[in-house]
Amino acid sequence: MAGSTLTAYRKRRNFSRSPEPRGARARQAGARFVVQLHHASHLHYDFRLEMDGVLKSWAVPKGPSLDPAVKRLAMHVEDHPLAYGTFEGRIPEGSYGAGDVIVWDSGTYELLEGTSGLAAYRRGSLKFALHGKKLRGGFALVKMKGRDSTENAWLLIKERDTEADPAWRATAHPASVLSGRTLDDATDPMPAVSNPEKILFPDDGITKRDLVAYYQRIAQRILPYLKDRPLMLERYPNGIGGPFFFAKDMPRGAPPWLTTVALESESAKRTINYVVCNDERSLLYLANLATITLHAWQSRVSSLDCPDVLLFDLDPMPGCPLRRVARVALSVRDIVASVGLSSRVKTTGGKGLHVIVALQPDAPYAVVRRFAGLVGHRVRDALPDQVTFERTISRRPPGTVYFDVAQVGRGKTFAAPYTVRARSGAPVSMPLTWERVEAWLKSRSADPAAAFAQWRIANAADSPDPWQSSYGKPQRLEPAFERARNEWRNG
Repeated sequence: MAGSTLTAYRKRRNFSRSPEPRGARARQAGARFVVQLHHASHLHYDFRLEMDGVLKSWAVPKGPSLDPAVKRLAMHVEDHPLAYGTFEGRIPEGSYGAGDVIVWDSGTYELLEGTSGLAAYRRGSLKFALHGKKLRGGFALVKMKGRDSTENAWLLIKERDTEADPAWRATAHPASVLSGRTLDDATDPMPAVSNPEKILFPDDGITKRDLVAYYQRIAQRILPYLKDRPLMLERYPNGIGGPFFFAKDMPRGAPPWLTTVALESESAKRTINYVVCNDERSLLYLANLATITLHAWQSRVSSLDCPDVLLFDLDPMPGCPLRRVARVALSVRDIVASVGLSSRVKTTGGKGLHVIVALQPDAPYAVVRRFAGLVGHRVRDALPDQVTFERTISRRPPGTVYFDVAQVGRGKTFAAPYTVRARSGAPVSMPLTWERVEAWLKSRSADPAAAFAQWRIANAADSPDPWQSSYGKPQRLEPAFERARNEWRNG
């Protein structure tokens, strides 16, 4: 199939009926592959390779084999958007490809021959190594030739290597690598929603049904960010124009299957039963309570006193242009990188940015907070006219970025990636690439919130996930802290 556009994909789908992502051509770090088990008119496996900003796709009726002697027919189908790589759900009856879909395998791949996958694809001969959870080692996709072949017929063949296994069968491994569930239980329709037509975002006509549908679509992306973390729920029973409240305790009448953790609160002088959201059912239950924003702890229940993320909260004051908050975020990135720590960045869903460093949970909050303070002072020294530590809002200089060094602590929370914010347009807290932030250095936008509002519940699930549902590889803070004390003191 020539070309790499999504025109054919979109023509065949009604996105007002189907939960499939509309998508856009995009690029993200690393070449991804995904295999989706799809029970449409016939059960088959959809084999997809990221290439030229889309997922090149083949339908493999009998599924992949690890036997080099077996050649599986692979029918080339239309390109799919990258966002489709995490799609699990039910395509409704009457829609193209109606049926259930799970992510059967996923990972990265690398070419075994040549340097251009697109060139090899156009030649009709691709050789690559898969690094998945089920499929590993070398494979080939070869376009069939001759009078008995059709334009779209290819063969998927396992290479002879140490990962070959003639006895292996795809049907013996039916579970999703994202949710751990099978087709029989992974694609339940959207649960009943109480008062589904309740308007939650009056300016946009967004209802509670829309909120629950969004969290169902984004579930496999957001759940890894929430897993095992106590949550604070920001609830709007009558929409964002009405009264709201922050709930730490498990809701009254909560189902017995909802996971909670009981923690003593010194300030409240009582035990609080925090909700822990580890599965889609729990996520949709919370959304049905008009929980718009999910605020997560910086530590997990297994290590409550030692965070596994270090959060830098950057809040631009009125008059602060987009390029300035971008510059401050990049300064944080470069300063933590100078002592050996990598970081990631996301929008808060409002007007600010969060810079996040993934940590091994072996340093207590007090130590992590001291390190965060050192970084903050280093950033302010580098950008003295652009950064403020002033806690009182009225005293913060206009046009500066408030660096909240007090945001690190036990019980402190942050808006989780992909959570919705209670603002007009229903924006979400969106993971970003550093390349996008670098591009904002040239922006003339005077309103960061307007720039960040491009990611909303209407399109967030269609965008590639540059973080791949992970805060990053956990890093030890102690050696970085030691370097900071030595190098920054002498610098």
